[in-house]
Amino acid sequence: MRVALEKRTPTKKKYHKILRYQKKNGSVKTDDRSRHALMTPNLTVEGNLSVRDDLPIPEPKKGQVLIKVHAAAINPIDWKLAEGMIPGAYRGGAVGADVSGVIEKIGPDTVTDLVVGDEVYGDAIDTKGSFGEHCVVNVAVLAKKPSNISMMEAAALPLCGLTALQGLIINGDLQAGQKVLIFGGTGGVGSLAIQIAKALGASEVCATGSQVELMKKLGADSVVNYKEQNLAEALKGREFDLVFDTIGSLEHWEISKRYEGNRYLCHYCWR
Repeated sequence: MRVALEKRTPTKKKYHKILRYQKKNGSVKTDDRSRHALMTPNLTVEGNLSVRDDLPIPEPKKGQVLIKVHAAAINPIDWKLAEGMIPGAYRGGAVGADVSGVIEKIGPDTVTDLVVGDEVYGDAIDTKGSFGEHCVVNVAVLAKKPSNISMMEAAALPLCGLTALQGLIINGDLQAGQKVLIFGGTGGVGSLAIQIAKALGASEVCATGSQVELMKKLGADSVVNYKEQNLAEALKGREFDLVFDTIGSLEHWEISKRYEGNRYLCHYCWR
């Protein structure tokens, strides 16, 4: 079987369409020599996105493992890379980064505590190919999947979770007792940042977004619905130690300059 969509370059909507097709039709039978994977053959404006069924199962190299994919997550970076929006970063081929699955093979001379059969999750941003039945992933970006979460939940964590952690801890230097403002509290990064900030002991987490009840459920102490309120007015007179902007907006930058001594961190990826 071969599935091909040949309208325009990949878009987020098109990725979801193909993944819905795969979910509806269930697992596709393949022999030991081939696998199915989502591919972009080129980065031209009129390129196409297709599911190939004649690809060899990749061999893991030193420092890598081969994973039988159980779930994969879509992030903006996936379709932006495939559309060539980040020059020089990608030249076509297999796509997909966030992944969860089971280790089938470990590369030669690879030093790791992981073993064949382990359920793992991680970020295949360097090797690509998580939108396929098998993919190779560097062991440095893999971890055992916690037993209390599903494969789908695990696949949704790597890129957004790491971005939120790096933003709050490494770049933001968030300390217990500090106040945090998060722009974009219902996106992948923002929704995790709310929870992580509270777990790290933030005394107050204020988040912006349109899904007010969701942000409160995630742990936000206060929320601002940008669709119903003017952000500048709603945040006037507030004080924050850290501003984490997961959207990337000049308006957010102007608002953050009000807070003396605060740290402003912007997560922005070629919007």
